[in-house]
Amino acid sequence: GDALKGALSIVGGMLVHLALGTLYCWGNFMSYAPRSLLFFDGAPAAGRTPDALYVLPAAIIFQTLGLNVGARLNQRLGCANTALLGGLLFALAVFLASFQTRLGAFMLCYSVLFGAGIGLAYSAPMVAGWSWFPTRRGFVSGCVLAAFGAGGFFGNKIGSAIANPNKLQAVGGAFPPEIYAGFAPMLRKLALGYAVLALVGSAMIKTNPAAVAAPRAGKASAASGTSFGA
Repeated sequence: GDALKGALSIVGGMLVHLALGTLYCWGNFMSYAPRSLLFFDGAPAAGRTPDALYVLPAAIIFQTLGLNVGARLNQRLGCANTALLGGLLFALAVFLASFQTRLGAFMLCYSVLFGAGIGLAYSAPMVAGWSWFPTRRGFVSGCVLAAFGAGGFFGNKIGSAIANPNKLQAVGGAFPPEIYAGFAPMLRKLALGYAVLALVGSAMIKTNPAAVAAPRAGKASAASGTSFGA
C-alpha cells in the first residue's frame, strides 16, 4: 500500500543522507591528511593553524548554494533523480579529492563539488517523503535528518578503521608515515561506499503520483477556466 511505498522511500532517503552526513567527518579525517594538504603553501606547520580548517566551512557555504538548485531540480527532474545526481556528485568529489596533493585543488573537490552535491541531494528525500505523509512532515524530516547525523558518527568510525586500522596514536602531533599514505586510499574506499548508498537510496525514493497529479490538475483547470468543487 501507500504507507509501505512511503516508508521505503523514507528509508531510501535515509541511505542517501547517511553518505551526506559524513560532511562532519572532516575534523577527524584531517588528522590523517598528508602534511602537504594542511596549508595552501604546502610548507611544514611551524606552529601555524592549519588552513585545512577552511575545508568544512567552505563545504557548508557551497551546500547552502546548492540547496536552491536542488529545490528546483526536485520539480524538474524528480526527487529520485535529484538525489542520485547530488549523491553521485558528492561521491565523485571525494574520489577526485583523493588524487590532489595541494590544498587549493583539494578544496575545489572536497569543498566546492562536495558541498554542492550535498545541497543538490539534501531536500529530495524529504520532499518525496512529504508526498506520502503530508500530515507527518516533522516525522519524515526527523527520520531523514537522523540519518544525516548518523552519517557523521559511522563515517568517523569507518574512516578511522580504514586509515588507521591498528589505532596508532599520534606522537608529538604526528602519525607514522603509513597513516598519511593511507589517506588517499581511505577517501577512494569511502567514495565507493557513498556511490553505492546514492545508487541504492535514490532507487528507493519514490514520489506519490497522486501528490504530483493534484497540482497539475489544479493548474490545468485554472488554465481552462473550469472550476471544480462545491
